[in-house]
Amino acid sequence: MKKVDLIENIQIHSQIEASQIQLFLMDPNERLDALINEALISTKDLAGFTIKDIIWVCTGAQEVLASESSLLSLEAPIKICGDLHGMYTDLIKAFKHGGLPSHTKWLFLGDYVDRGPQSIEVVCLLFAMKMRYPDRVFLLRGNHESNDMSSIFGFSEECSKKLNTTMWNLFCDVFNVLPLAAVINKAFFCVHGGISPDLGHVAQISRIKRPVTIPKTGLICDLLWSDPDINVSYFEDSDRGNTVMWGLTAARKFLTINKLQLIIRGHQVAAEGYNFPFTPDHNVVTVFTSSCHSPDNIIRACYMTIEEDLKYSFTLLPLDTPAIPHPSSPKNGEKTTIQRRQMRVAGSNKLPLQKTSITSSATNLRKSLKSEAPSRKLTRSNSQTCKSLPNIDNVRRRPLAERIYH
Repeated sequence: MKKVDLIENIQIHSQIEASQIQLFLMDPNERLDALINEALISTKDLAGFTIKDIIWVCTGAQEVLASESSLLSLEAPIKICGDLHGMYTDLIKAFKHGGLPSHTKWLFLGDYVDRGPQSIEVVCLLFAMKMRYPDRVFLLRGNHESNDMSSIFGFSEECSKKLNTTMWNLFCDVFNVLPLAAVINKAFFCVHGGISPDLGHVAQISRIKRPVTIPKTGLICDLLWSDPDINVSYFEDSDRGNTVMWGLTAARKFLTINKLQLIIRGHQVAAEGYNFPFTPDHNVVTVFTSSCHSPDNIIRACYMTIEEDLKYSFTLLPLDTPAIPHPSSPKNGEKTTIQRRQMRVAGSNKLPLQKTSITSSATNLRKSLKSEAPSRKLTRSNSQTCKSLPNIDNVRRRPLAERIYH
């Protein structure tokens, strides 16, 4: 190496070290603001987070999350995201159209990692935001926030390629302290998967101690793994092998016992961003916020908004616009359509479905929308996660009749 090149390299490394030292000397909130602002517009690997940054936000987020109850008690107005599955661009789009946590309250239903290409970026940004805005960012656990699932479906491999295995273990330590469910305004029950025959009153969840690994069966497993099924009346063993399917009767009983109105969940693909699995009953809704689950079909990413008066709506994220919220206008002056569908609280069918265009649509988006299939009921064929999940063999389950809460 030439002497000039060596001097230049030393100068560059000195500048980098100086900037890192300056970052560490910042007030914690100033440092978080710098990391978040960089991540929101960054096109770099890891959204600009260094390994030192990642260790810091994981450690800080773990401390904040561990201080919360396993059952969160939240108040509207609030916006809700379903599964993200490593789709960092969809997360940025949601913030772009729904508002940043500096002014907007957000609840995330889990499954931040696996399948998509940028799981690390998703969790790093969310952990940084949880540290910065602990009263406006709330993170629930999904079934993929576990050592077992994330070692199979891509997150462990992504960590090995971009970071190292030790960092994957650090992320999993944070996953083990994530809250398991939330109740909004004593009316809406929010969870990743669903209800359980072991769950009578939601207060049971608040008594679950964390950190905890996801058991092979039982209440915690069902909260993160179970599914609604229109062909089931009450509870039946699931084809997944480790949990249950639950029907309309079970949902109604759970809501009645707990004086709730609506179950809000993720866990399953909703091709149009959201669906009501027991239509025409609107007492359960599935929200999905990842557009990249199937290369062969258009999957609409969506977030849900609950207003202060408990009216709720769904915002479908645009298909054809850049996710990064640059201050400049959309490329070529194109504008984006966001469809909002508003309803009263669950159980009321008096308010008709409403669609409101925020702006005029771009040509490509208009073509995409025309090609989509019409709205349909959630069925076994279109509700399953896109990759078949491995059966959990040799799991010793209590008979279902013994598990049902009376």
